[in-house]
Amino acid sequence: MAKISKNVKNWLTDSLNNSGLNKSEAREKICREIYLQKGIFSAKQVAERTGLGKVSVYRNLELLEKLNLIRPAITARGQKFYEKNNDDNHHHHIICTECLKTLCVKCNEPKISAQGGSALGGKFQNINHLLIFTGICNTCAKSN
Repeated sequence: MAKISKNVKNWLTDSLNNSGLNKSEAREKICREIYLQKGIFSAKQVAERTGLGKVSVYRNLELLEKLNLIRPAITARGQKFYEKNNDDNHHHHIICTECLKTLCVKCNEPKISAQGGSALGGKFQNINHLLIFTGICNTCAKSN
């Protein structure tokens, strides 16, 4: 098994200590896997890569989402995909409707919620949005 990096240990330990939750081997495996991810990931992928049961993975991902360590990115074919919540670069996603390959799309607009709702005349608070582009990636287009 790969040795867990200090950054993962700090992220896991700090987050769990701040929330008052115990550290467990399952949580450590899940956090290691999330830390190694370069893009979005699903509970199914985490379960396969860690060897943990789906129930344990779903429960821990739900907990990490409540702690704001991960956030839902997209839902495709009934499967929820997450991403790490450590990136202040605002972006959206484009997903291939055939193979579910997903890429990040940079967004130059600032988050509306960061403006305190002033763009909407102060009539809303805690504003969020989700924008997903869909299409067929070049690989799938060539095989069709």
